Amino acid sequence: MIDSEDIIDHNERIVKVSETVDKEVQTFYTIWDRHLGYWRSTSLIDEYDAWTRDLTKRAKFHTRNQAKRELANIQQWRRGES
Repeated sequence: MIDSEDIIDHNERIVKVSETVDKEVQTFYTIWDRHLGYWRSTSLIDEYDAWTRDLTKRAKFHTRNQAKRELANIQQWRRGES
């Protein structure tokens, strides 16, 4: 579920994902840009492939707070603060 506090940019959302791998459920959080249809990748924010449609390359955060910190870092980077 998406909380309003998880939204820094109205197009970027924290999404909770549960996948079944080898009959074991794995849950993590990731960041989705619904306008572009891209996931935040594991690459650095200033790299060409910082956003991806490849599900195998999306960043996986163990906690919602880690994903929130990443959203805050993205906003700082956009403002030139990092």
